[in-house]
Amino acid sequence: CLTAGCVVLTYLFANERPLPIDSEQSAVNKPITWNDFKDSFWISPSEHHDFFYVTISRTFYYMGGSVQAFFLYYLRDVIHVDDPEGGVSLLAVLGQGFGAFMTVPVGILSDYLGNGRKPYVFTSCFVLSVCNFLLLFSREFHEVMIIASVAGMANGAYLTMDTSLAMDTLPSSEESARLLGVWGVAMFIGSSIGPLIGGPLLFLSAYHDESDKDDGDSSYAIYGYAILFCLSSLYYFCSAWILTFVRRENGVVCCFI
Repeated sequence: CLTAGCVVLTYLFANERPLPIDSEQSAVNKPITWNDFKDSFWISPSEHHDFFYVTISRTFYYMGGSVQAFFLYYLRDVIHVDDPEGGVSLLAVLGQGFGAFMTVPVGILSDYLGNGRKPYVFTSCFVLSVCNFLLLFSREFHEVMIIASVAGMANGAYLTMDTSLAMDTLPSSEESARLLGVWGVAMFIGSSIGPLIGGPLLFLSAYHDESDKDDGDSSYAIYGYAILFCLSSLYYFCSAWILTFVRRENGVVCCFI
């Protein structure tokens, strides 16, 4: 219902400015070939230099965030909560809530100070990496709740600045829909690759302890989660480091750091 409401509001109140399209070169007048479809997913590192790196950075960010796919097992094996499903739901609400609370203030701060977007992305990735390490030393659920709240604020700040960077570095209005579509696909690629790598590592690096399980389910040792969280932190570092290659923000030439 919420999605349907947003669609209606967008249709009624979002005023679009039509792009001038040459009728002879309009895509409607020519068939779409396989090469056209394949090339539509390509972002040129040379022609779209800054936008390319913003998209790659976004992919690594979602690879880092995909560690959340294993939080249910983490709460069961490390924190030993009675209801890990309910615990994951509560953490999701906290993270989303604090993230939403952070989005507007960080955007206003960036515009007011005029110091670009990247410092906020760097700070967010640093905070998220620290939160990963703190999870390894947490043994109480209330500690995890605090960490999830802080991580939620960092996620909110990152997503705001990531979207701002994408708009700042968008090469041209003629290809804006296609390029933003590929930028959006980066989220799905990162969210898929992260568990694809992390899942087998957790399985192979952690032993199964069935001694304290009445139902015979296996559990994973803390060092398996340590590898998982450290890998997530590495992804966050890569996400921040890749943005150092972005040369422009909002049309202004900026330094690499």
